Amino acid sequence: MSHYRLPSHVHICFPDDAAVLLDLVRDKYFGLDPSQVSLLRTALTKGLAPETENGILKELAAEDLLTIGTGEGREVAPTVFEHGTEVLVDIDTESRAGVDADIRFSDVVTLVASFIAARYALQVRCLNYAVQRARRRKLIANQINPAFDIEHARNVVRRFLRIRPFLYAAHDRCLLDSLTLLEFLAHYELFPTWVLGVRTAPFMAHAWVQHDRFVFNDTPARTRCYTPILAV
Repeated sequence: MSHYRLPSHVHICFPDDAAVLLDLVRDKYFGLDPSQVSLLRTALTKGLAPETENGILKELAAEDLLTIGTGEGREVAPTVFEHGTEVLVDIDTESRAGVDADIRFSDVVTLVASFIAARYALQVRCLNYAVQRARRRKLIANQINPAFDIEHARNVVRRFLRIRPFLYAAHDRCLLDSLTLLEFLAHYELFPTWVLGVRTAPFMAHAWVQHDRFVFNDTPARTRCYTPILAV
């Protein structure tokens, strides 16, 4: 018997008794109210067959947010991720500090290249491309060297924050900023976690970079307001 499952490009979380689905291919969020969440959970976790007539499940399947078939898709698995408790560096202080002798010309070139790569991924390709690229790169790097040098990361992020104001404004551009930072860190053999989160009432989406308890380009007070829907 066929059952409803999640396609590989769809991720889900359950903030505030609601449900939010993220379609990485279309870079679009879809929300369900609490009255529909129970049915969706049943469909995904208990194998509710598509022969069961229900409008919302049929609509989600038609939007390619659910898949129908034996062995196709994957079971529901909300992202399990612990929020950070510390900032890696003081963002406001470093952003206002300006360029100093520790900043190399190669850092500037790397940040420009990282910004271009991030914009290309998000504007020319799609969010799914960016996620898969980050996932593959991190997997390969961790197979070679799984250690993460947090002091090296602190120094690199500090340089990133000092150069960034001369290239672009990060305000209200959390997705682009986080992906740019991720690309920048990769040049220095650093592969932290890229997190996408959501909140409801009103709906908002957010993105940030984190490793263990350290938040790289935001504050724990803010990121704790969001339920992670994807962590790469």
